Amino acid sequence: MDIESKYHELASDWGELRVYAAWPRLDGPVPVVLMYMDAFGPRPELFSIARQYASEGFGVLLPNLFGRLGSPVFPPPNQEMDQVSPGAVEANDKTTLADGLNDTKLLVEACDGGAFGFAAEFYTAIGYCMGGRFALSGVVDHPSITAGASAHGGRLVTSNHDSPHLLIERLEKPFRFYFAKDDVTCPEEHQSFIEDLCQRSPADVSCHRMSAHHGWSFPDRWCFDAEASSTVFRETVSLFREAGP
Repeated sequence: MDIESKYHELASDWGELRVYAAWPRLDGPVPVVLMYMDAFGPRPELFSIARQYASEGFGVLLPNLFGRLGSPVFPPPNQEMDQVSPGAVEANDKTTLADGLNDTKLLVEACDGGAFGFAAEFYTAIGYCMGGRFALSGVVDHPSITAGASAHGGRLVTSNHDSPHLLIERLEKPFRFYFAKDDVTCPEEHQSFIEDLCQRSPADVSCHRMSAHHGWSFPDRWCFDAEASSTVFRETVSLFREAGP
């Protein structure tokens, strides 16, 4: 399948939202995956995952959620003991669920208006690490998004008034949480807490504990796990294909 990709810049009330788009060269509308980045920003390893989904017939939109901060991109740690860039931590701290939802609304409006060169049949969402909470927010709070997933999502349970876990009770659409082992950003007690919330939810929502470290999705990283990456990709492709109207 022929895949096209291109960077776009969308005007907003705070500046320009940079968006990487990848899509199959097909006739007619395609289902769209809104892909939410981790705390290091859009970069080749995320572009590669976007093209994987595109090769399965999805249009993919990957926004830089740090647009309000100047759209920085940070080097990810490539060894287990490497420290996360302080800049990435600060950018993660400053990027709110409200910011992400506003970006989601802009993406959907722009895509519906033909800004990316392909028409959307319907929308789904997936988030990696930091992006997990934005995928959850999008599924809950945007009517056009029909299903979603969080892959090794972090900061899903906090003491803040807008903690992402509070969204779970409002879920009405399919959602999957894929947890990492030994994850300081989503420790055992948080995983158990989220599992309990999901078990009590009437929605099609489930949790999956993977035998892989946080960041397993990225082939160039020490934490890459081919089995976990393949499982999440295969299961989300199936989930998203079934999520159409």
